[in-house]
Amino acid sequence: MKYFHFLPVCFFFCLDTYVSYEDLLQKGAIIIITFLKINAISIIYAVALLIPLEGLLNVYRLNRTTGISSNVIWYGSFFIGIGLAIAALSLSSLLHMSYRKVQKVSCILWLPYFLGMVYLMNRLFPMTNEGDAPGPIVGFILIGSLLMYPFFLLITSSIVRSTSESKKCT
Repeated sequence: MKYFHFLPVCFFFCLDTYVSYEDLLQKGAIIIITFLKINAISIIYAVALLIPLEGLLNVYRLNRTTGISSNVIWYGSFFIGIGLAIAALSLSSLLHMSYRKVQKVSCILWLPYFLGMVYLMNRLFPMTNEGDAPGPIVGFILIGSLLMYPFFLLITSSIVRSTSESKKCT
């Protein structure tokens, strides 16, 4: 019952601007699909940064529990993160997210997802052994990564956008 006050306004808007109710529904569906695309790309951006940083933070724990060499963990997490970032950029061009405002929003929206995933990882897998604590320089690497990542996303997304626009022109 509380949503019925919206219907007369909607129909008045339809009559006033000669827009049908179906057109309004179609525009709403386009907005919802764009919203879902932005969030999906932002989650992939967050995971692309989460995997290398969690690999860097938990290298001693992974080394102790799995027996895998620390170099393998560092390089593996780095290359997985780069692969996910490239996949996210390719996916954003395939999903026709070439608008500048959409790219800027997705380059900022990854941060809440990233923080939520880090919080979830810390709650699910708490550090129980003091020997697993990362070294003191890791904090500087994390700060640098978090500060440079939005610029990396903006630069690479603009390159992807320019190449997709040049392909459309030819």
